Amino acid sequence: MSENLKDTGLSFDEFDERRRPATVTTSFDDVLDRAQSRRGFMKSAAMFGSAAFVMSVWNAAASKAAGRPNFDFVPVRANTLDTVTVPNGYSWRLLIKWGDPLWSDGAPFDDQSRGSGRSQERAFGDNNDGMAIFSKGERHVIAINNEYANRSIIYGNRASGLPETADDIFKGKMAHGISIFEMTDKSGAWAPVVDSEYNRRITADTSFEITGPARGHEWLKTKADPDGTRASGTFNNCGNGETPWGTYLACEENFNGYFSSSDLSYEASDTFKRYGIGNRDWGYGWAKTDARFDISKHPKRRAWHRKPRFVSILGSRRLRSMRPQWTAPNGSLHILVRQRFTSR
Repeated sequence: MSENLKDTGLSFDEFDERRRPATVTTSFDDVLDRAQSRRGFMKSAAMFGSAAFVMSVWNAAASKAAGRPNFDFVPVRANTLDTVTVPNGYSWRLLIKWGDPLWSDGAPFDDQSRGSGRSQERAFGDNNDGMAIFSKGERHVIAINNEYANRSIIYGNRASGLPETADDIFKGKMAHGISIFEMTDKSGAWAPVVDSEYNRRITADTSFEITGPARGHEWLKTKADPDGTRASGTFNNCGNGETPWGTYLACEENFNGYFSSSDLSYEASDTFKRYGIGNRDWGYGWAKTDARFDISKHPKRRAWHRKPRFVSILGSRRLRSMRPQWTAPNGSLHILVRQRFTSR
């Protein structure tokens, strides 16, 4: 298929559909068909799910018959207002927005330049997704996935709407990852605690320790890490979770859109093609300044075997007894192989 994917206006889904069109039947469907018949599957599902299904339908029907809504609030009507619309009896306030400094040495957000790499490194990231709050007593820490950066917004100072300098690229990398900060209730409104010892940014350049059974595997060894025990960066963090022992989990997706080739005639391997990796990326240009994202420079590099993954964030030793635990500046990172967040 043609690698002519210069239309940076494509959504990520459209990009993937052009790069590797999805088949009607997925690989998992094939596996499932081989593993068991549809009848057997339905029989197994019925054993575990029929009771829950019946009760759910019964409760919904009973509510409808009694004229009661299924929610304890009146749903809001769809609208195009430039605000957060909530039901009567509810309110919302801004907690933090993209580019807000988490430390006092961070530069205030500049609407004209959209910030620099350095300012973004010390500030809240872009595009929120999964998140979790960890509390102990009167102190509260929130971890938020910054899945990706809106190119047309973060590079809105550029006519192309794309990174044009090395610092632009660095800024994009720093907008990805995970933002962690302490927050406090000030007169009924939550606000970040600037300079808190628990504030932290985890980005596309953060160094990780690889743990678990995959540690040291041949597929994880690279020129930069011949032991296969370290990895660099996390990005496109979507789903999240909390473990029973109080750590934060972030799950990556869509990693294929960050790799590209400086040699546009390079023929990607079947493995690359299977993952949707090709000579062009989504427009972030990371391979221009970071060789680990250039597939033509490192055709045998094991970087793709490190993706996707779950990232587990642990607190410092002195906080390990807390449930849940917090993430401290000297905490460790382990790989186990839109603009605003509001709080009402």
